[in-house]
Amino acid sequence: MAQIDADNPTHKLRIGRLTIYQKSTAYLYFVLADGHRVDVSDTAGFLWPPVATDEHGRFYIGTKSLDSRSGDLIGVDKEKDALVLGANYTVAADDARQSVRIQHAGRECTVGLKKLGLNPADGRASDLLRGVIRFVDADGPLVGLVTLGGKEAGDTRYMAVRISADTCRVESTDLGNPDLLVEIGWTPAGHWWITGSKEGTLLRSEDGRKWATMHIPDRITGLISAYVVAPDSIWLAANYDAAGTQDDPELVYSEDGGKSWATLTWASKRLSQVPPYWLEGQLRARGKPVPDMK
Repeated sequence: MAQIDADNPTHKLRIGRLTIYQKSTAYLYFVLADGHRVDVSDTAGFLWPPVATDEHGRFYIGTKSLDSRSGDLIGVDKEKDALVLGANYTVAADDARQSVRIQHAGRECTVGLKKLGLNPADGRASDLLRGVIRFVDADGPLVGLVTLGGKEAGDTRYMAVRISADTCRVESTDLGNPDLLVEIGWTPAGHWWITGSKEGTLLRSEDGRKWATMHIPDRITGLISAYVVAPDSIWLAANYDAAGTQDDPELVYSEDGGKSWATLTWASKRLSQVPPYWLEGQLRARGKPVPDMK
């Protein structure tokens, strides 16, 4: 494990039999039970390959699937540049056709960049899939967040796309420019959400078509991730300056659908209830500092 020492991570987390090391805005990597390592770059909060999790304790990292309960690598997609989003969907770019190929339940279909609101002249499909298109796995339709850039920062617009698993029919929702949108998530009971980090924004949808903005107090700042367990049970990785000190996990929770919020402290009993496979939440709740080894 000399390579771990050389990288000098700042935090360590155990989830099941996986060990996760992080240096914020630099990198993230997973160590399996047998000592093998799976690397992820983590630049300014955008992961590549993207890291997805499910409620069964599996982590999906690019083409690889890891099982936290056994600590094993349980699958590697044969297609080198594929993105395994979860148990339901795998997507891959087709540069020759300027499109995205979607695999689901043994079927495959292709969606052109134009149907996703993008101009093929903006770049190769493989580059756009690494940057401006973000999909999230679900046991229903495939929903994605598309960033439509403009000449100026204020010209940026966002679009939510809902793709039918059976027909690959695309439905689009123009989200405007509500915030710097950084995350799209899904859970079986919480359905879909989109997180905005600059202004502190949380959008929710029951069907991937219609999106509603949830009320978040102005005093919640530094929002970078959310986890919607169910409509009434919502977690935020953020700071809430209405209570606590800077020396707290920076986790905020609502049990009434956002009508009221409570910040967690290290003494909070609810700290043990942080969703077990919400990576950002677990890093804040249970991540341990790693001494500087250099």
